[in-house]
Amino acid sequence: MRENCTSGSVRGVPGNRHSYRRGGMAAKEVIPVKECVSCHNEVEDLYHTCPHCSGTTFVQAGSGQDALPMLDAMQKQAEAVQHVDRGSQFVMQGHYAEAERELRRAIEINPMNATAHGNMGGVFLRQGQPEEAIPWLEKALELNPRLEGVPQALAQARAAAKKKLPASGKKWWQLWK
Repeated sequence: MRENCTSGSVRGVPGNRHSYRRGGMAAKEVIPVKECVSCHNEVEDLYHTCPHCSGTTFVQAGSGQDALPMLDAMQKQAEAVQHVDRGSQFVMQGHYAEAERELRRAIEINPMNATAHGNMGGVFLRQGQPEEAIPWLEKALELNPRLEGVPQALAQARAAAKKKLPASGKKWWQLWK
């Protein structure tokens, strides 16, 4: 659990945004935070992309050494978005293997990209593999609970997975004998 404080001087650092962790870490440890440009959540200073929405975070004032890593992170994020877009085009064309390849590349570049995870689940769902789709869709919702269409796709995948017959090698009419 974190307790955020922006009200003034703590540990001799006036006006800095910071966060305390309770529990396993010493109470004296201060973790600096910054704000996400997209969702405005507070993000620990060690992240260059927001774990909530994959958005860009503000660089704290006076931390010029963070500029180059942040620029690199932004370029990687843009590259991941390009892979997601190409994957979406392949899905619409029915080229699922190519879509999967592009989406896996996007996730490799930015594992926090909820859209890539959701689209990967959609690829498996369209191919009639709901069991494969479920973990991808769950991860997408974990990363962004407000991701459009994913809750419905997850419900559809779970329903389809329940309807699938066991892989016993028997015909459906033989299962009840």
